[in-house]
Amino acid sequence: MFFFPELVETKTSRFNGTIKVYKLFGHYSLSVDNLTQSGGLVKNIWHKALKRITNYKLQITNCLILGLGGGTSADLVNKIWPNARITGIEIDPQMVKLGKKYFSLGNISHLKIITADAFKRIYTLYPIRYSLILVDLYHGKSFPREATTPIFSRHLKRLLKPKGTLIINRLNYAHNEKDINQHVTILKKVFPHVTAHKILSNILVFCSL
Repeated sequence: MFFFPELVETKTSRFNGTIKVYKLFGHYSLSVDNLTQSGGLVKNIWHKALKRITNYKLQITNCLILGLGGGTSADLVNKIWPNARITGIEIDPQMVKLGKKYFSLGNISHLKIITADAFKRIYTLYPIRYSLILVDLYHGKSFPREATTPIFSRHLKRLLKPKGTLIINRLNYAHNEKDINQHVTILKKVFPHVTAHKILSNILVFCSL
């Protein structure tokens, strides 16, 4: 027997085009370009990624999320480290509205939401430094080239606390394998410890100082 999700809302965004919210078995997911951005598979991916660093017994006091979306990763961080302060930057106000409507984004404790372009806003955050930085900057299936540059990687390093962890989410498609490998090479020139792990359908790159 096959079950198909129910389309419950469609919104048009100047940043993401058409955003669709689906419901299946009482759970919501949000998609752009037929790719889940919040809930569903994304929740499983980030759960497995964060579980890796909980095994390291890291003390996460604050967290920066670039590409907050509907708030899936922020909700997981809050559940694992309930006292951690979270700053989520999201360029698309429609994503924030839908996150509050369907994913309880507005109810996550210690979360500060900044609606802004992450590539501009992060340069104003220093001297704040973070125990954990999550980068999930997709617009649909597109990962911005700016997020793979040495200057962006160096600034992420500047924002990371000693013994902190940076996790970058990349889609694992055959056609972008070369791009991911080049990105990892750049990161290895900036961070002393870099490992890439296939988690479900994605590649998660872990960087630490």
